[in-house]
Amino acid sequence: GFRKKVALKIIQQKYAEEEEFIKLLMREAAIGGMLRHHNIVQTLSFERYDNEYVLVLEFVEGKTLDKLLANNAVLDPSIALDIAIQTCKGLGYAHSLIDDQGQPLCVIHRDLKPGNVIRSQHGVVKIMDFGIARATASWAALTAQGIIRGTPSYMSPEQVLDNKLDGRSDLFALGSLLYEMLIGEVLFQGKNMVEVLERVARVEVGDAFERVEGVLPGLGPILKKLLAPHPEDRFADAASVGAALTTLLQSTSSTSK
Repeated sequence: GFRKKVALKIIQQKYAEEEEFIKLLMREAAIGGMLRHHNIVQTLSFERYDNEYVLVLEFVEGKTLDKLLANNAVLDPSIALDIAIQTCKGLGYAHSLIDDQGQPLCVIHRDLKPGNVIRSQHGVVKIMDFGIARATASWAALTAQGIIRGTPSYMSPEQVLDNKLDGRSDLFALGSLLYEMLIGEVLFQGKNMVEVLERVARVEVGDAFERVEGVLPGLGPILKKLLAPHPEDRFADAASVGAALTTLLQSTSSTSK
């Protein structure tokens, strides 16, 4: 009589015969199976039924960030900070993951966007969809070269330029998410994908830092560091970002009382 509600990820029938999609799903299963953290959607199993490959995932009763931000909605600053802090915990775990042999895997999400962050009814935030995540293990390598993977508006400059990536690329994407949660607009926009990619590559953010500072004093400098054009000028890791945001949240909470 044991029952458990799960989410199933299945390749659409029209793509089921394409080897690339199957490889991506298998990679997601392999990487996801190693990720065991309460701020990451858990991968439970990987099955094959007839000709269908099925990824069995933890079911989260809640809403993805893109649903919460629909129609240019904005979030309460304290909720936005809490979402970012919990996301940092999940990212920090993935970035510092080691395999069973004690070797660093350095899992980088590469597609951190509103649709890939979900907040449960109880306020627990989880990162999902590690389908295009990058890891250092040889079995996790994507064979296709010169293909930019990710969602243009949420990429980092080094991702757009196809340069070497580390965890700080995900932190850049987190900066874009923070801006969107507080302002209600996508940070990097354009008439077409090429224009968006160019703006990301040049980090054209206009008055983003001033606008964010107007909504939540103290966040402007943090966002500026998250969105620094060069990785070495950003926060060193997700834990450092989480600590800065937690300090800001605590000071904001004490001020509002």
